[in-house]
Amino acid sequence: MSFDCPRGPNEIITHDRDGLLVPDGDIGALSDALLELVADPERRRRLGAEALEASHAYDLECIGTRWEELLGELTAG
Repeated sequence: MSFDCPRGPNEIITHDRDGLLVPDGDIGALSDALLELVADPERRRRLGAEALEASHAYDLECIGTRWEELLGELTAG
């Protein structure tokens, strides 16, 4: 769960698939979303399972190579 900031969260969270996004800075919406998850254990489990699956895209084996390539490009010139 996260605020839907201009950069970041919506690049790694798909709303209602592997997490929840609420309007940036809307504390009421964040509170409501938290309460919804507290009241709905099945949805909470589903989102958690999907988030765990999605997190594998950021494992070191996956992302490490991309970082090395980027750093190589940035330091090559």
